[in-house]
Amino acid sequence: MKSIYYLLIFVMFAAQILIGCKSDTNNPITGSQQEVNRIVFNGGGFNNASAQAYMTYAGYYPSMDKTGFSFYIIISPDTMYLLLYTPGQTTGTFPWMTEGDHAILYVTGHNSGHYNAEGSGTTTITSYGNVGQNIQGNFNGKVDAAIPPYDTINVSCSNFSVNRHQ
Repeated sequence: MKSIYYLLIFVMFAAQILIGCKSDTNNPITGSQQEVNRIVFNGGGFNNASAQAYMTYAGYYPSMDKTGFSFYIIISPDTMYLLLYTPGQTTGTFPWMTEGDHAILYVTGHNSGHYNAEGSGTTTITSYGNVGQNIQGNFNGKVDAAIPPYDTINVSCSNFSVNRHQ
């Protein structure tokens, strides 16, 4: 089952690059928009480090009945891809799990390694738009390193809004 998720991660990343996801973050961000898609990292070498996510992507995958989200973040010298999954096409709060029909978070970074959610966090979807519209919500939880030194990183975003591409 995990291989399906890793394949989906690769497919989402490849699709993101191939279609050149539309992102509004090329424009200056002002006022209340500043906190949209701002992701905060603590632990594993990060100390309240935050950055604006860009090249965001969201899509529904009917064969798996899941919605996937990806965020591309740079916190120098690290580059990270955060991937979340929620069941179906609906609003609600979903716990992070490594397998099943709930939210999953996967983080990679140049120096930080590979991290996987181990059931300690949630994703809340507050608004689920049609294709071309946004999916909005928030997430908060911790991810654990898959290889030594087995650091834990707390990851949170109090307000995300990602354009739905499929």
